[in-house]
Amino acid sequence: MSGKPTTIKERILMICEEQTVSKTKFFTQFGQSYSNFTGRDKKSPVSSEFLTRMVVKYPSYNSRWILTGQGNMIISTSSNSKMEELESDNNELRNRIKLLEEKLK
Repeated sequence: MSGKPTTIKERILMICEEQTVSKTKFFTQFGQSYSNFTGRDKKSPVSSEFLTRMVVKYPSYNSRWILTGQGNMIISTSSNSKMEELESDNNELRNRIKLLEEKLK
């Protein structure tokens, strides 16, 4: 693969290359054959079932990047921790609101 990957299948192949398993094993775990990602077959569409299984199995890969090529290939852990922090703050604020509502009753 040369240059920036332009198709979903090329981006999936990039993910495959980062794994410690063979290409055959990588695709077999999703009910596919590596040959579906080579030659002319590389231009055929990927099933939504395949994409769903892959995103569930490898949640650290950015599904937006897989589908569109936009954003980063791997989801930043700092983004995840920031989201967790915001969710925690949100829960704390909800609890404070409940306490204040109870005091008003």
